[in-house]
Amino acid sequence: MDFTNIDWADSNLERIEIEYDKAILLICNDTLQQKFRIKCTGLAGITNLCIWDDMDIVSAEIKPVVNDDNDFLANLYSAYDNNYNYGGRSLKDGLFALNVELTNSICFSVYCLNIDLEMAV
Repeated sequence: MDFTNIDWADSNLERIEIEYDKAILLICNDTLQQKFRIKCTGLAGITNLCIWDDMDIVSAEIKPVVNDDNDFLANLYSAYDNNYNYGGRSLKDGLFALNVELTNSICFSVYCLNIDLEMAV
């Protein structure tokens, strides 16, 4: 299934698992009556992750990060002495942002090298 074919407004975020090199978001979609796993590997970081009481999703999108004016990239460059390499990885390989907005107006982004969508069992 393609990421853009999911009705995100009919989905909720059940869980986020974060490990050193990956983040996994477990999503439940009511319309499709299906659970999905969004796997973000080559994890660079997560922004605005905080505790919330509403897990209903308004929207979710994947965008390539191409703008050097991006605040997250600026902080990452600064942390690694303005170097494109971090933790054995290179930002020159391309970086993606998974942007999620919840119904309570909380938004967060997951920055990583790869994003895969798979059915959860």
